[in-house]
Amino acid sequence: MPTSATGTWANSLVQAGFTLLEVLVVVVLIAIITSFATLAVRAPDPQERLDEEARRLLVRLELAQQEAWLRAETRGVRFAQDGYRFLVRDRQGKWQALSDGTQPGAYRLPSGLSLQLSVDGQPVRLFATLDEDQAMDATLQQPSAGPQPQVLLAGGEGSEFGVVLEAEALRPHAVSGDLSGALHAEPLP
Repeated sequence: MPTSATGTWANSLVQAGFTLLEVLVVVVLIAIITSFATLAVRAPDPQERLDEEARRLLVRLELAQQEAWLRAETRGVRFAQDGYRFLVRDRQGKWQALSDGTQPGAYRLPSGLSLQLSVDGQPVRLFATLDEDQAMDATLQQPSAGPQPQVLLAGGEGSEFGVVLEAEALRPHAVSGDLSGALHAEPLP
């Protein structure tokens, strides 16, 4: 083996580059980080969002119905095209916005989604926004009665109704209830 003033030839060579194992580890780490970033940035599917809102409405209706039964109260719901609000009848028989902490009194749908309501098989004309609905209640309803619900949720019974959640170019989703108080949600064709 040749020698030099600093030692043997083999000792004087500087090892350059990376091993195959080091390169593979770096590639795998980059792939994992990229996959997480892709999942985090992925835009929500509009159909999934519509289906989720239908499930949210069903669960909130079920909760209001159960709370009505447990508290021996009558609760109701008012719908507008952009959302809904829950009401409760107080001891004087006046309808009030629900504010007992069990659930928020009003809920606005995300933009692009809207509601249609039918009660007892008949379509109900809804205001475009919850704000319009509340303003009209203040001017038309008798102050002693308060805003009247469109759907009643009492312990063990209810109104026959159907709510269709829809958005442009998406499959609509229906939430319905019958006179026995049973609530259902299903996608429409």
